[in-house]
Amino acid sequence: MVRLFIALAIAALSACNSTPKVVDNRIPLSTKTENSVQLGDTLVIFTGACKGCEFETTYSFTDSLGIIKETGSNSSDDCPDCAGGSYNVEIEFVPLKIGKTVLKMYKHEWAMSDSIYVPEILDYEQKPIIVDSVLVATFIIEVKTK
Repeated sequence: MVRLFIALAIAALSACNSTPKVVDNRIPLSTKTENSVQLGDTLVIFTGACKGCEFETTYSFTDSLGIIKETGSNSSDDCPDCAGGSYNVEIEFVPLKIGKTVLKMYKHEWAMSDSIYVPEILDYEQKPIIVDSVLVATFIIEVKTK
């Protein structure tokens, strides 16, 4: 009888979880397949950027039909006390009207390098150089009515 009571108490306690479950209703966009979404959906791109690196990262977007609007972004750092690594970036969008569009994300990384090495025998001034790169991701999105 005592064993049964203990088993029931453990089952009741494990079933009673006071932590609310977070439901993420956002639609993650994929570059691998066509994304089919509806008006009223919130879309999200999950990406990341280097933390503690020598370069800066910025994002920009183009939309072939102008029907997708960026609404904001969130970033989180899984290890705020770590000097290096990366942080997560979530960029949110909403569709404004129906249609099929191509959304391009440009991830621009740039840095000012200390200088390039020039041997002393050459009469050149050492100047800082800019290291620059752009990564492009393409998302095909079809927006439908509800």
